[in-house]
Amino acid sequence: AEAVYVENEISVQEVVFVMDRFGYCKLLDKSTYERNQETVDTEQVHVLRCLNTDKICLFTSAGVLHQIKALDIPSGKLRDKGTPIDNLSKYDGSKEEIVFLTNFGRLTGQLLLFATKMAMVKQVPAEEFITNNRTVAATKLQEGDSLLTVRIVGTETDLALQSASGMFLRFSMEEIPELKKNSRGVRGMKLGAGDELEELYFVTQQPQIVYKEKEVHLNRLKLAKRDGKGSKVRL
Repeated sequence: AEAVYVENEISVQEVVFVMDRFGYCKLLDKSTYERNQETVDTEQVHVLRCLNTDKICLFTSAGVLHQIKALDIPSGKLRDKGTPIDNLSKYDGSKEEIVFLTNFGRLTGQLLLFATKMAMVKQVPAEEFITNNRTVAATKLQEGDSLLTVRIVGTETDLALQSASGMFLRFSMEEIPELKKNSRGVRGMKLGAGDELEELYFVTQQPQIVYKEKEVHLNRLKLAKRDGKGSKVRL
């Protein structure tokens, strides 16, 4: 039998948060998910195992963190439509996009890497985001900028930035400072006029990628310095 203990009269158990591409979400019980894992993983955009006492964290393109208590998310059966995430939080799908979704339990003790479309980067300790507020600023953005991605930093030593025009720059993670959440960060890459950051890769996780139907070996890119222009990869 699954171990269940009681905290503040709530029986704590593992659940699975799922959300589809239209923003409808629900909690599935663990056994339902495990019986139908392939179907759920295929049909849902976000699938997250967590405790029912945890919080779901949504980092958005507007540089905002929305938090939803798992206890506030209705449980549903496999074929239930679910509830719009907009109804459970201050997230507004018409004005912002989710760039990273996780549970707070997974963030504890971690460093988070932030990157914006204007190629501003920084590392922020997850402790910066401990708050009871449902909505909090996750980062400071320059006018016209938006948050591109948030990643949990593991044992990665270097990363590669790729701009929309196909410029690639690889440099050491050590060059990205650890800063507060209310800072803009430092420039990761010099962008040309009209260009923007499109993708960020941890080189050890993705030593080679497919870009415009051609293989690009990120681990063969010359290790450069942060804030360079990068180089165009021959396709």
